[in-house]
Amino acid sequence: LDEILALYRELDEDEQGQIDLSRIYALQGALDAANAPVQAAEEITIYNSTEKILSEETGGCLGHTFTGTAQRTTIYVESGTHNVTFSSLNILSANVGIAPGATMNLTIEGANTIQASSNLAGIYVPAGATLIINGPGSLDVSGDGNAGIGGADNVPGENGSEGDPNCGTVVINGGTITAPGGSSCAGIG
Repeated sequence: LDEILALYRELDEDEQGQIDLSRIYALQGALDAANAPVQAAEEITIYNSTEKILSEETGGCLGHTFTGTAQRTTIYVESGTHNVTFSSLNILSANVGIAPGATMNLTIEGANTIQASSNLAGIYVPAGATLIINGPGSLDVSGDGNAGIGGADNVPGENGSEGDPNCGTVVINGGTITAPGGSSCAGIG
């Protein structure tokens, strides 16, 4: 663009009047946008007592990929819509859930295991929350005295906050899901 503008300045006023630079500026804008750095999904390796609270993001969610093996880990979608991937993720004493009004688009890759902490669902999906599961992987998710996926007595990560036993929206589009319920509870529900 600088070279084009230098040549343009060498023209006299009549010659400059015959040239429309708007297309050149538009082309430069497109080239600048194409060369802008691309933001990638956040990759998170969990460790014992990892806590990840996902809140609504300006411009939308670029994604969150969780991997690793740990105990006492919290993954909670507090607000907004989040694209989450579990990639060979294994959590014992898990606090995984979605708040009412929030959505988790969950992709499962490899074999994944979620075993809930006391009085929690494996993945807490109360009324008003949405969980959509996709992917080629597998997910073995179990509640502790509650549903494998769905409502529960307590809210994950909120130390004894009373939960909603009613289930929100759960859509399974792919993957192999095993979700046993605990103590006469539904596997999903």
